[in-house]
Amino acid sequence: MATALSALLTKLGSDFEDPSATGTVTSGTLTTTVIDTARDEIDDRWNNKWVYIDTDAGGVAPQGQERKITDFANSTGTMTVDIAFTAAPTTGDTYSLREAFSRAQYVVAINHAIGDGTRAFGTVSVDETTVIKSDTLNYSLPTGCKHIYQVWVEEPDSEDSGTATSGGNLTLTDTGKSWTTNDWAAYELRVYDGTGAGQVRTISSNTATILTVSVAWTTNPDSTSEYKIVDVTEELFQWSQIRNCYPDIEASKLRFYAQQTEGARVRIVCETEPSELSATTDETEVPVEYILNAAKAHLWSMKSRKDPNAEFFAQYYYAKAEEFKRAQPYRRPSGTFWATEDISYWPYLSPYGRGRK
Repeated sequence: MATALSALLTKLGSDFEDPSATGTVTSGTLTTTVIDTARDEIDDRWNNKWVYIDTDAGGVAPQGQERKITDFANSTGTMTVDIAFTAAPTTGDTYSLREAFSRAQYVVAINHAIGDGTRAFGTVSVDETTVIKSDTLNYSLPTGCKHIYQVWVEEPDSEDSGTATSGGNLTLTDTGKSWTTNDWAAYELRVYDGTGAGQVRTISSNTATILTVSVAWTTNPDSTSEYKIVDVTEELFQWSQIRNCYPDIEASKLRFYAQQTEGARVRIVCETEPSELSATTDETEVPVEYILNAAKAHLWSMKSRKDPNAEFFAQYYYAKAEEFKRAQPYRRPSGTFWATEDISYWPYLSPYGRGRK
């Protein structure tokens, strides 16, 4: 189950007895102060704490900015900050206060924990956007790919093919054809060589010589563009697992040892790098219990030079995070294309499909 950054911040702050007091700016014209006349704490209560501007009325600066408070005056509800905001907090802006750690430190710890947990709890994705081109053995891996589990290549039934004579923003023209009007509607058009190679679009309509696609081309086809029309509505094709390929994770490349079928899609099953959380609505699939323990270990390690107990707590929460990880079953990817394959050995395979020794 996905968990949002906002929930993780709330829980982590609660565990550190740092409930994140909130408020609304009542007035202000200076970039070095946050004024809230409703604050009733004693003078200097918020000194050396952090103030974060959660929202700005216009959705612009200083929204999302955080500063350390150098002075709090009860009489005016004024919090003076160490570094000026890029714009003055004004009436209606909302803010939050933190004592134990800044919001930025909490976010860094959470993302650090997510990164540590990737190998055990990483998201396994299936990417089918790569199309085999002519005379090409090297292809880019999906963005964020960290480990390859399987590679498949489609064996499509090509309904028609040819070389375009021209193309437009939404069209591919082949004047050598005499198609029946709209005969190719809902079929898939794949440019596998020449200008625009690698692009796949759904055909919305056609005339005798012009195919119109539903989404504009990134690169318009021209007279060098070779294409195939494939029937995917009835899935008149099969997939074959490919083992004679080499994934170069560092270079983010997938290298085939032999030319594959031109115009065929490649199905790459891989573990992806989780995106760092930044907005409060950003979500992660890494388990909450693991994140909280690993994040607390990271935060306590930041305090180790100032707090004699910090090292103990850092090691304690690290051990709890590792204990949680070990207690979880090793998760294999799900997907219907595993149904016909013996997967009993799957946990013992390396990310490249070779048996571990």
